Amino acid sequence: MLTKKDFLIQKKIHNLLFKNALDYAKISENLWLRSREDGDRINIAGRGCTKTLKKLYNEQHIPVWERDGLAVLTDGKRLLWVERLGVAQMAAVDADTEYVLLIEPQL
Repeated sequence: MLTKKDFLIQKKIHNLLFKNALDYAKISENLWLRSREDGDRINIAGRGCTKTLKKLYNEQHIPVWERDGLAVLTDGKRLLWVERLGVAQMAAVDADTEYVLLIEPQL
């Protein structure tokens, strides 16, 4: 977990951090890391609409054989982040964010 100030300093260096940064205060319960499930839907920050993971994976040309291996972060109720797609709009860092949870996927 980072303060917003520390996050903004790192963001200048690594612009892709925005895809992997969540507002810590918007997480309502324990975090769970899992693979996708049928019917999973998310509104990726900046996209303006909710879509199924299947549609988003198709749009991003992610091969079918890779999809089940990609991580999905949830708070038990809502999808917060999806590997290679990004963070949900409702959990995204904004002007009111005080603390940032930074996700750093390892290959």
